[in-house]
Amino acid sequence: MSNLTDENIEFIAQIINRSKIESAEMKEDLIDHFCCAIEEEMKKGLSFKKSYDKAYQNICPDGFDEIHRETVFLLTF
Repeated sequence: MSNLTDENIEFIAQIINRSKIESAEMKEDLIDHFCCAIEEEMKKGLSFKKSYDKAYQNICPDGFDEIHRETVFLLTF
């Protein structure tokens, strides 16, 4: 089984925490979602870096700012 190291999780958390996403709950959910997606790819034999890149493309291909904009849009309507 391919488990993420503490350093891997910290890397993911730092990137998400530097984004414009303001909700702490959403950040935690994204960190968890990324970790799960990355672990699944690593089980297939991919490196952490390749797994992260693939997860990023699947979860937020247009970046974290898009998630922030969509959240603000949904919350204002």
